[in-house]
Amino acid sequence: MAKTTYQDWEFKEAHVEPDVLNNNENFVSSESIVICAGPSYVDEGTDLAGQLYPIGILESAAVVQNKQIQQLFEIGSRKPYMIPGRTRVQVGLSRVIFNGDSLLAAMYYGKYSGTLPEQDASEDSPGHASNYPATGEGHFYLNLASSFFNKPFGLALIVHDSEDEQTAMILLQNCMVQSHQMNVGANQTIVMENVNIIADSIQPIIVSA
Repeated sequence: MAKTTYQDWEFKEAHVEPDVLNNNENFVSSESIVICAGPSYVDEGTDLAGQLYPIGILESAAVVQNKQIQQLFEIGSRKPYMIPGRTRVQVGLSRVIFNGDSLLAAMYYGKYSGTLPEQDASEDSPGHASNYPATGEGHFYLNLASSFFNKPFGLALIVHDSEDEQTAMILLQNCMVQSHQMNVGANQTIVMENVNIIADSIQPIIVSA
């Protein structure tokens, strides 16, 4: 889409960017965005078809990036130098606990190609594994102290528009859970999980049809 210049601006006649919504037919909303569990790291240009596992019942998601910027001043001038530093990537997810895997379990499906490893009864176990996997009850992981969660995982963010055309696809690489919260209320029907995640980088990806 070609950008218009200030000389084309007509506030009485048109929107500021007239082509943004394509005649109100094409836009991005939460229903056309999906978050998937994926591999922890990929090389640029890797096709992840068949390696991403959508995470359902998410109520909210946030990706926050903070970049270190050092302002350096010199004697004899008021103009600063701007020195860029490292970038920190953080992710927040909120999900309803339903009849299936807990959020801590669901995020690791991409690392293990769709099948979580069998759990034992040791104190280091990440949580409970259903004795009846065929029922779909899933894995209920809550023990963040388990060494299981010392392994990084990946989260893919795939954005389509209302015409189901791909808009953006990224992989949040080498993610690790920093905090986990489960909310239970006497007057609430549903139970929520919240996680805060740190990722080391964002990688554009390819997902072929």
